[in-house]
Amino acid sequence: MQKNSISHVVLIYLTINASIMPSIAFSQSVQSMEFALSSQVNEVRVVGRYAYCASSDGLTILDIQDPKSPVLVSHLYSPGAHLAIDISGNYAYLAADDFGLYVIDISNPFKPVVVGSYDTPGRAYDVFVAGFFIYIADEWEGLQVIDISKPASPTLVAKYSISDCDFTGIFVSNNYVYVADSKAGLRIVNLTDPTNPFASAIFGTPDRTQSVFIYETYAYVADGEGGLLIIDVTDQGSPKLMASYDTPGFSCSVAVDDAIVYIADGTGLPVIDVEDPADPISASRCFLPGWANNVCIVGDYAYVADSWAGLQIINVADEYNPTLIGKYSPTK
Repeated sequence: MQKNSISHVVLIYLTINASIMPSIAFSQSVQSMEFALSSQVNEVRVVGRYAYCASSDGLTILDIQDPKSPVLVSHLYSPGAHLAIDISGNYAYLAADDFGLYVIDISNPFKPVVVGSYDTPGRAYDVFVAGFFIYIADEWEGLQVIDISKPASPTLVAKYSISDCDFTGIFVSNNYVYVADSKAGLRIVNLTDPTNPFASAIFGTPDRTQSVFIYETYAYVADGEGGLLIIDVTDQGSPKLMASYDTPGFSCSVAVDDAIVYIADGTGLPVIDVEDPADPISASRCFLPGWANNVCIVGDYAYVADSWAGLQIINVADEYNPTLIGKYSPTK
């Protein structure tokens, strides 16, 4: 079907359903709504009753007050392949690949507005907000540190890069940034002074490190074909491998909650008990229809960015029996 035909179909759908659909940023063009109905979900963050999705073509906001039936609230189209998202206060920060960083005012979820941007020199692959700074994994250009005290005017304050790097994931904790470098492994960078980051240590991994999550004194690393790695970072200058766990798929993303690890590994969501970090034990696995690329845990629910299959919502109150209860498919 040609683009114009799709636009006509969407326009008819919106007209027929105007009385029963929520307000979906009608100030946007029909073209933007077309994207909202056809894009893939790459990453998700949940705050309150809303799920904020980094979609392939922009920001998609869903009402998840009823997890069994998420509802599209709005979709803001912006250029670039939106790979990651973080939320702080009334702002969403999108890593937009070749287009760098977008700062979006989400104080009104029905009408999100781009208020600022910063074009990074590489490909903005992941973002993490801490205080008045946002840290960007910018692939071959390394780590970019941006001052966002004025959201409309993000300003570069520092950067950290080395030759032949590929920074794809990032997590900030206690004055350190933990970076997933798909070419080298886990890098630990000292941020005591955010304007002067410097290397603390590197831990080589067996495959292509994708992302990292810090819980207590451990780094939980999604290492692609290398599965899950659990690394003791009590001494940030001398990380030590505690254990590994070979997941069935390709470990893309990891989240930890109450000594339970959730891994988005492409084909689904393995759930691992790490009460003893030196002895990870499989608790369960939930298969998913798309490509599980990212997972976010809030309360009793796992929210999985499942690429072309959209957002999957899984009840994990019983980690040994996760249950898929809701979904939002961009193509429905």
